[in-house]
Amino acid sequence: MNINRKIITVLAVIALLGVVMVVVDISLVYDVYSKQDYVYTSVGLGWSMEPYIENGDTIVILTDDYPGFYANVGDVLVFQYSDMAVAHRVYNIINGNYYVKGDGNEDVDPWIVDDGAIIGKVIGIVDNTNIVTRYIINQIV
Repeated sequence: MNINRKIITVLAVIALLGVVMVVVDISLVYDVYSKQDYVYTSVGLGWSMEPYIENGDTIVILTDDYPGFYANVGDVLVFQYSDMAVAHRVYNIINGNYYVKGDGNEDVDPWIVDDGAIIGKVIGIVDNTNIVTRYIINQIV
């Protein structure tokens, strides 16, 4: 009878670890850890990037001073616009200028983003309900 309890306990611990591994985005945590001097987090506000970024989601941003930093079409750039930091997806790149658009917007933004306005790019999103991953990342950053 004692052996059965030990087996059940071991299986319960294994199941719990399995659940934690599913809840914690291991690859994102590793990416943040390996680039921690060039990463910061922010909170998504607004609706222009829904459904990719929703209100309250934690945005993980790789800064543009990371060695070898680059941005491609499809990346979500974080850039300075007026007195705000904005995160929108790169729609096109022409002569080093980035044309961006919010995923939830119908039209491409009317402004052009140049290298001087770029703060970084989004390398991960932590859903606002995933408190475990958010906690771990915030401890690293």
